Amino acid sequence: MNYLVHVFISIFSLILLTLPVLSWPDPDNSLTSAATEDLDGKISNSSFYVTIDRKINATDNQHSSKLYLSANDLPYCRQNQNKFNECLKEILELTFDRFKYGNTGKHFPSLEPFSLNETTYQYNGRPLSGHLAIKKAFMHGLSKIQYSQVDLRKQNDIIKMRALSHLPKLKFTGSYNGNLRFNNMHIRPKGDFNVTITKMEIEQKADGIIYSQDGHKFLKFIYLQAEPKIGEIKVNASGIFTDNVLNNIVLNVVNQYWREIYRVLLPQIRDYWSSLLLHLTNVALSISPFDVKD
Repeated sequence: MNYLVHVFISIFSLILLTLPVLSWPDPDNSLTSAATEDLDGKISNSSFYVTIDRKINATDNQHSSKLYLSANDLPYCRQNQNKFNECLKEILELTFDRFKYGNTGKHFPSLEPFSLNETTYQYNGRPLSGHLAIKKAFMHGLSKIQYSQVDLRKQNDIIKMRALSHLPKLKFTGSYNGNLRFNNMHIRPKGDFNVTITKMEIEQKADGIIYSQDGHKFLKFIYLQAEPKIGEIKVNASGIFTDNVLNNIVLNVVNQYWREIYRVLLPQIRDYWSSLLLHLTNVALSISPFDVKD
């Protein structure tokens, strides 16, 4: 029975580990701070963005040419719906690939790797108490996003978008340490982790507006809902327990039953990808002007 308790605690600890790994991006990526709270405790130093107004509100025409991609860099977007859909698809894929290492002049964050917050989870309830800290966490593979479907429609002054994107492989890496107590059992997990996700598919629904800036027209989304689906997850982590045999048993169990864990984490994962894609899509569109002509 004690052995089963140990395994349960280990799996539970790994769930706590996976949650911050799939957590908010670093504030250097133009996000603002926020705090969230759940039944188990409070998350500190997490991030959430709402707009990219700093970029969009740049009004210095003298420097506008440095802020935006030129006509030579962009596909020509026409009013025709099918051609405009293809145009938007090209803009997003081109921008994510071209600026995968970031561009400070255009306020575009580095995607390879994409830095995640150093986050501390504090748990004050029962049966779990203590903290778990995530450090030096990165996401790799985000720049490889591809769009197989993009459909834009105009309803009054709102642009409605439906899109389907694919990520062949994502890898999250980092380190963690914690000091946790589960009832009367004290555990101190400490080590490195990597979580590999393959064949990720993300359905997106978004609402946006077209606005004018510096003599150009831009598209900006004000709402985006993402529904991520995953083909496979592989979790590796050291230091959950000092006993390597037990550590490996726990990893095997988690990798076998990751779908059940994923269903538990799905609301947080859905919110994360909705926020991340809204932010990155708007950053890409804010430097990609287009003139709509018939």
